[in-house]
Amino acid sequence: MKSNLKTIFKKIFSKNLKAVKPFDLVSIGSHPLDIEYSGFNGDIIEVPLQRCRSYILGFLPQEHPFCETLQQYNRQNHVYENSILFQYYETYQPSTMADVLKVESSRLRTYPAMATVMPWSYSSPEERMARFCIEGSHSRLLSTEAHKHGLNPAENYGCQFFGPISTDHGGLEFRRLTSVNNKIIKEGYAPFKHGHIHGEFLIDGNNWVWIAIGGKHRFSVLSALDVDTIPVAKLSRWATLFVRRSEVEFWPNVRSGLFTVEEALSIFDRIMKGVKISDYL
Repeated sequence: MKSNLKTIFKKIFSKNLKAVKPFDLVSIGSHPLDIEYSGFNGDIIEVPLQRCRSYILGFLPQEHPFCETLQQYNRQNHVYENSILFQYYETYQPSTMADVLKVESSRLRTYPAMATVMPWSYSSPEERMARFCIEGSHSRLLSTEAHKHGLNPAENYGCQFFGPISTDHGGLEFRRLTSVNNKIIKEGYAPFKHGHIHGEFLIDGNNWVWIAIGGKHRFSVLSALDVDTIPVAKLSRWATLFVRRSEVEFWPNVRSGLFTVEEALSIFDRIMKGVKISDYL
């Protein structure tokens, strides 16, 4: 399947790469800051899959519950209730922002899990809540994304990152994942048609990773199909494109006092290292 998919990718990209040649971060020695200092004026960057991490929790690409769910699904089709995703949502149910980020902070314990922001984010927890959540019954929160996909906030709750989550919401995420998966396997990956995945780079000297933020379902499908590289947009919506560890004291939510320097660096370092799904199941 992997070789066939690469052939499809090549056909899809061949017409477009003549117009916009991606910046190569695949070659040995390549560094994200080369993008900044090279004068590159394109919009697309090629990133090795092994350098990628998931947003907020920092999962390694093939250790994400979305990815493992798809690998299981591609071996044998099944329903949501029999999936790894269902098991993950039932098992990992953080209550507060401190639980999500694994830091001991009385201030972060005052925010619900769905308010979670990164130390380098432009948004405060309050701003994220206003943008990301709506309130349903019994003060339970539902992601606005799920509401846009048709879920009633009076009957549903949760978000795609962790549990608790209503059965209908979990089933929605499962269907979204498998639908994107089936489409890419059948037709190939067409980012020039649907838009590129976007995110941000974390940089510590010569070490770096790229965080997938927008396009999480497509990112998970590509991870599950074990592609070598992923084309991503030179775009970051919720933070600066290049987040440098050495600049921790300038990160917005450190300057605001939401995080201490030590807390911020512990989160940065954990995401750089990468997290496994087995840590949560």
